[in-house]
Amino acid sequence: MDSGIYKIYCIPSGKFYIGSSQTISKRKLHHYNRLRANKHKNPHLQNSYNLYGESNILFEVLEHCDVSNLLEVEQSYINKYKGTGVLFNVAEIAGASMRNKRHSAKTIQKMKQKNGQAWKGKHLPEEHRKKISEKRMQLTRERGLRKLTDDEVRQIRKIKSTGLGDRKVADMFNVSRKIVICIRNGIRYKDVV
Repeated sequence: MDSGIYKIYCIPSGKFYIGSSQTISKRKLHHYNRLRANKHKNPHLQNSYNLYGESNILFEVLEHCDVSNLLEVEQSYINKYKGTGVLFNVAEIAGASMRNKRHSAKTIQKMKQKNGQAWKGKHLPEEHRKKISEKRMQLTRERGLRKLTDDEVRQIRKIKSTGLGDRKVADMFNVSRKIVICIRNGIRYKDVV
């Protein structure tokens, strides 16, 4: 049986992380690979690894148990050490890293700022945008996601040239007024000539 509860222990600080896995051997490799790459999700464990080195971080199996009991047993270990200051675990509930936790106002502001800056000032070349547009049109056609057939689009364009209102044309084809306007202005169904 390779499922159970494990502990990642930092010798110099005496602190540890408690976790559970269906395959402990794979989880051990995962933790050490993430720590070596400086990309571990637990900042406390990562900082200890960076400070003290891999030789001072030990992986220990606490208990083997059935997969159906993993979270329950892990939670009992977390409860046992909660509030003692020795846990690296960020979450107080087994299997839920952010449950019952809230980001601080400062962190939320940083996330908003970062997300807003991702594409700010960056523009794709016109040729690239055209390729993306063509590919999207091809996929919607192949998947049958278009509301109107090519003949219906041509009919809308003909009817619009007679001066009939957008609302009436939209009602005739059971589409929104916005779609009719987009067809008329060449924004939608560009590939239909």
